[in-house]
Amino acid sequence: MTAAELLRELHRRGVRITAHDGRFRCEAPRGTITPDLVEAMRQHKAELMRLLARLEHVPTVPTAYRILVDGRAVAEAHTKDEAVIAFDKTIHDIGPTENQVVVELVDGEGKKLRVGFLPPWRGNRAVAP
Repeated sequence: MTAAELLRELHRRGVRITAHDGRFRCEAPRGTITPDLVEAMRQHKAELMRLLARLEHVPTVPTAYRILVDGRAVAEAHTKDEAVIAFDKTIHDIGPTENQVVVELVDGEGKKLRVGFLPPWRGNRAVAP
């Protein structure tokens, strides 16, 4: 994994990472940053620091919408149409699971616009929660 791939993976998992005085600062949902990710960050520290320094000077377009699966951000969109498509695709891609899954479409302020509850499956049928 390269430093750029690691940065994309951290972003995909909803981790906000910044560099200050040669150290990383991370904001992430509990349990998101695994020991493997910490080790990868150590291995790529110098390159990650350079990437983060460059990104500080790049203007960004605010993300207007996010797709959450069980509270973790899995996709972003800048328009409502893109967000609805991403929401529907996320539900389709999850498929049958052993546990109930909650998929949410939220706007930039965290307001829930759509919520999907996918029931757990046993064998070939859904089971009531």
